[in-house]
Amino acid sequence: MLFKSTLTALALLCPATAVLAQSTINDSQLIQERRFGAFPSGNEGWSRSFGIKAGLNRTRLTTPMRNPYSERVESEYAGNWQAGGFVNFAYYNGFSFQAEALLVQLTGAFEEQIYTGTSAYTLTRTADYAFRQIRVPLQLRYQLGKGTARPFVFAGPHLAMAVTHDVSASDKRSDQANRTILPIEWQQSAFAFGLQGGAGLYVALPNLPGFSIESVYSRGQQGTDVLHNVIYKDLSISAAVYF
Repeated sequence: MLFKSTLTALALLCPATAVLAQSTINDSQLIQERRFGAFPSGNEGWSRSFGIKAGLNRTRLTTPMRNPYSERVESEYAGNWQAGGFVNFAYYNGFSFQAEALLVQLTGAFEEQIYTGTSAYTLTRTADYAFRQIRVPLQLRYQLGKGTARPFVFAGPHLAMAVTHDVSASDKRSDQANRTILPIEWQQSAFAFGLQGGAGLYVALPNLPGFSIESVYSRGQQGTDVLHNVIYKDLSISAAVYF
């Protein structure tokens, strides 16, 4: 009799245990999906997340160097860095909006032959240009899939403002041994506008913050008193952690 009662109790308990286990799995999946980069399942609307990111970029600057007789001059690609944070608003269908605030360093070195109107000598102008800007990208993102590895693409505009600067320029005449340092005046309100786009891979692991690596191409324009309408182009690789 006791044996039959035990079997009956187990039979009643097993469905309840299975339901509880399935509920625990579903809750765990939902928690993982709500981490940044993982969008809510079903029709559950929006989710919000925050994160930090850092990476390296290769920058090329283009400028006319105040010479109306020449074409624009490009610098060689130079290695720089960027770091900051972001907030992401994700929708269940894979789309999200991400706003970032990054501190970005850009550098470039130029050298150009200047037209002098005479054949008595040649004039070579050099300039070293370095600044840090606060860049605010505004991105529309789309994520593919909801598994462990989730590729995504994104694009959007960015705004920027230079916060530090270091600009030096000099001229060298072919008939003189010494260089004359040109006076430098920096345009303090050095705002910039540009566009960017890229792709990346988000990795979602149970009980851990989300992680991603992404590559971004940015192009923008920023002016100074010495180097008017400087065009910057940079390709960056960044790693990000999402909470």
